[in-house]
Amino acid sequence: MKTRPLTRAQGAPRRTILLAGSLGFLLYLSLDSGRTSTGVVSAGRPPALTTTFASSNSSDGHMFNVRPFKTIRIKDLSCNVDGTANTLVHYKVFSRVGSYEFKTQSASQWTLQAQGTTLSMGKNAATSLEADFDLVLPEGELTGFYVTLTSGVFLSTDTPTQHEIAASDANLAIQEGIGISYPFSQVLERQIWNGTIHYSIVAGTPFCFGGPHSQSCPCGNTTTGEAGCQNGSGRGALLETIGTQSVSAADLEFTVSDLPPNRPVLLLSGTSMLNGGQGAFYGDGLACIGGSLRAYGVHFSGPHGLAHWNKAVVAQAGYHVGETRYFQAVFRDVVGLGPCGSLFNLSNGYTIAFKP
Repeated sequence: MKTRPLTRAQGAPRRTILLAGSLGFLLYLSLDSGRTSTGVVSAGRPPALTTTFASSNSSDGHMFNVRPFKTIRIKDLSCNVDGTANTLVHYKVFSRVGSYEFKTQSASQWTLQAQGTTLSMGKNAATSLEADFDLVLPEGELTGFYVTLTSGVFLSTDTPTQHEIAASDANLAIQEGIGISYPFSQVLERQIWNGTIHYSIVAGTPFCFGGPHSQSCPCGNTTTGEAGCQNGSGRGALLETIGTQSVSAADLEFTVSDLPPNRPVLLLSGTSMLNGGQGAFYGDGLACIGGSLRAYGVHFSGPHGLAHWNKAVVAQAGYHVGETRYFQAVFRDVVGLGPCGSLFNLSNGYTIAFKP
């Protein structure tokens, strides 16, 4: 298989790397971090859908339904919190399969997805819950949400209806709902939840995690969820997708979050999984992919530990309908902060089976 030449910065000698099996990781990492490639792109932002922040009412919490038109992964919520800015508030987020209707006082019918404390941005401003949950909503499946403060109130907007669409885009719709007293108590007026759903479109299937449900990590540096093994940021690097598996749409993008800041990151894909998708110890993490490898360019993670490869970069590979590729990112860690001392680590893997 032919690989694209990866070139050093302007004025430096040109080198070509042949990526063959997991040895390609080591060949890449042996070069200095000043290298660039035609695949370097700026960091992107995942999609988000906002109802409104023009409040006219308030309540402890709100129940509303969400219907995705594609399978999505909800990453965080932003809400409209009453009161003074820079005040700590305590929240809980519940969900259930199906509508919230007729389940408003039935705590046993709900699953707690996240709870914690966040800093309020004040009235009619978006306050991120910074909730550490990873909730996947299957395409077409109606899901009820109950978002509440345990002290203080959320702001909302009055509405004469209840299940009309409050906001929608090509990927999901947020319905109007109700206000409700905490916890699972008195139902208040019909209201529109004021907030934003931050999400990504799920294309493919993640695999090869650095957590208890996959192979353990090289020096006990396990994590939770679907990320890779713990790195110098204190978390595991999480490879995710934006867009779809459609070859004709050519809208597939990749992001990696929870990286060490300002480090070089390389996105690769292979033609096979290693060890049946469980991966093998490599550096401070797990090498998850093998076979013939393809590189998509280097990006620096920046101050927030985020790297992004846009649809133009991925589409250049020219995938075919029915083809399956296995993706993973490899990156340099910070000297002295990498948990196992190998100076490089990897994200989880991601399987993409391309469709028409």
